[in-house]
Amino acid sequence: MLGGMRLIDVRAWLSRRPEAPFAAAPGRVPADPADGAAARAFAVPRGASAAPFPHARRALLHRLWGEGFVGPGGSEEVLRLATPLGLSAASSLLLLGCGAGGPARCVATLFGAWVAGYETDPDLAAEAVAVCAHAGLGKRVRIETFPPGAPDFPPHSAHHVLALDPFHHASAPALFDAVLRALRPGGQVTMLATVAGAGFDPAGAEEAAWHALSAMPPALPTVEAVTRALADRRFDVRVTEDLSHAHLHQIVQGWRVLVRGMSERGEKPAPAEAAAIVREAEAWLRRARLVRTGRLRWMRWHAIGRPG
Repeated sequence: MLGGMRLIDVRAWLSRRPEAPFAAAPGRVPADPADGAAARAFAVPRGASAAPFPHARRALLHRLWGEGFVGPGGSEEVLRLATPLGLSAASSLLLLGCGAGGPARCVATLFGAWVAGYETDPDLAAEAVAVCAHAGLGKRVRIETFPPGAPDFPPHSAHHVLALDPFHHASAPALFDAVLRALRPGGQVTMLATVAGAGFDPAGAEEAAWHALSAMPPALPTVEAVTRALADRRFDVRVTEDLSHAHLHQIVQGWRVLVRGMSERGEKPAPAEAAAIVREAEAWLRRARLVRTGRLRWMRWHAIGRPG
């Protein structure tokens, strides 16, 4: 059992309505020595700025969200986000938060665009390279890493930008300064991001427990702060859309499909594997609780750069 939660508790939570409350003990130390391997595989190293993505965790996330994706929504969400950009084989896209290659593969395959994908996690970036190469996109997709908190992209290198949960990687001002330098005149930005909602308290017990599992920054920007940061850089913000309810549904649905499939196939994971599943589930279910109560919001922005 990890943090007071068991695989049976995950099943019990998923059997309720999506809006039903979820409770788990806040402890993060494994209570059973059998959990040790999974805890080490998923633990955030001391001083690290982002949760690691070793092979075992990436494999689990691919089962949840689709090959190459590390969060819910999959190709359908990327298609919805990228369509307003009017991408084509003549377009270049800066993709911030390219995950394990799923979003980059999707954009390059469906739209034919040239994609420069960026990640801060080297394991994700390495898998993204492999996923895109396997899809025959080696020349059309370029994947690179950058240090957390210090985004720096080639100037005037992209027609458009797609940013997927970018506040994992940098603060809003630093991120938008880098994006502004990278965009060509009149370029568009679409962003999907986790932000602080009403009542979000970085020092709160539930927020701290979620942060310890997700390694998101303790202080997240608000919707108003993000919109203002874009406007201050002469972006014309056309869309600000709250997708929190849909995001909550995607989280719950992904876990229901995984757990139901395990049950139907009679899968009985070893203690270490079960502990890894439970840890990942707790991170997402804690996130779902914060979204459900409005303390976290999942927002989309669409903005157009104004000349001069």
